[in-house]
Amino acid sequence: AGSAVFVLMSYIQAPYRPRISLDSDYSRPLVGFGQWIFLTSLVAVVGSSTVQIVISRRLGAVELGLYSLAAKLAFLPYEVSTKIVGDVAFPLYARLQSEPNQVRRAFRAILTAVSALLMPICGLMIALAPSLVDNVLGSGWEGTSDLIRLLALVSLIALVGDTFVPILKGMGRPGRLFVIELVQAPILVITVWRFIGRFGVNGAGLAWLPAVIASQMTSAFFLGRILPKPFAGMGKPVATIIAVSVVGGTVALVINQNMAGTAGLVVGGSVATVVMGSLLWVTDRRFSLNLRDGLLRVFPQLASLTKILP
Repeated sequence: AGSAVFVLMSYIQAPYRPRISLDSDYSRPLVGFGQWIFLTSLVAVVGSSTVQIVISRRLGAVELGLYSLAAKLAFLPYEVSTKIVGDVAFPLYARLQSEPNQVRRAFRAILTAVSALLMPICGLMIALAPSLVDNVLGSGWEGTSDLIRLLALVSLIALVGDTFVPILKGMGRPGRLFVIELVQAPILVITVWRFIGRFGVNGAGLAWLPAVIASQMTSAFFLGRILPKPFAGMGKPVATIIAVSVVGGTVALVINQNMAGTAGLVVGGSVATVVMGSLLWVTDRRFSLNLRDGLLRVFPQLASLTKILP
């Protein structure tokens, strides 16, 4: 029903009526580009499915359920980044692919915006995971807090690397994505097999760390071959955002530990959000980090919501 409504609304919003036709002049480049996207997705699905099979066979269905829920929660910021930013950034980079300086500027703006919006969320998730399990998920999911924290850390690392993917697509390098996934998937499967025997289901979270770090290093290498000095000037803004996320997570944790129940979760998360937002605003103005410009470039809707002109 949801898919049917989505299709109906898509035709209402964009009433173009496509016809089925086969044109080799158009299909040939699409197949050449799309084969790498297909192979990348295939390797990712095989790797993810293998991890679930390994957990199920070695630990059982209960642990697989714990892992699945923890992964859905912890990877939510990463999925938001992939869906919202990726869909916008890909056509942007494709349009600018002949202008590497413009691509570099757009990349820095997107990396800044993604970091400023989603890294603090990962920080809060790491800090408040035990309270989230106890007060929201319930006793049936006891034991997932450490796993959620591990996977939230993985999601935080992956957020940075996720900004590389639209560039590789938009600059016409989809084969590089296949290589990146081919690096990540085997490391993930091998380390999951080894770690869950020693650490239980938490070993699945630990296994993601070396796999994601290896894939991010590979992505950064490919990015450096496409763009000149892509990370120049990014150290200070990203370090500031990480520091603010740590401060916000600490504030949320302290409040939560001194205020029991759901109230501690809500108040801790709310106060920490205000603190992080205020710190980002102050540091941006004090040290000219260009956080505001990056956010407004990637999310121009924020200009009208906050009455700030870009």
